[in-house]
Amino acid sequence: MPIRALELAIYKRQSAKRSRLALLGGLEALGAFGATWLYGVIGETGKAFHPIALNWGQVAAIIFFVAWSAAVFILLNHPRFVDFLVETEAELGKVTWPGRSEFVGATAVVIVTTLVMAVCLFLLDALNVRFLEWIRVYAK
Repeated sequence: MPIRALELAIYKRQSAKRSRLALLGGLEALGAFGATWLYGVIGETGKAFHPIALNWGQVAAIIFFVAWSAAVFILLNHPRFVDFLVETEAELGKVTWPGRSEFVGATAVVIVTTLVMAVCLFLLDALNVRFLEWIRVYAK
């Protein structure tokens, strides 16, 4: 199998568009945060290129972001990964999504159950603290 990493063609251009765009946005945001972090670590340590007034932190951040973007491009065009995204979108198309009333009802059940459990845990914790104070193991 030939190496596709050096090709700039997009593998299965018409397939898995939504998955690719969502993943592209998330990964590029992660790369931007990484470049910002790298700039913060290196800081403004001297001028790298005097005519365009870039310091070494900016140069490192730009190189990191360009390399990150190239890696994301290669990942999003790797045949096995793209086939996985295509299959994932096909499976999600088969899912039966709940209607509005079912969604609201299920959400209400989750919220009420969470609140009841929080109150129960609070009461048990308060009871435990009182018991430990009573037997003089724990003092405020």
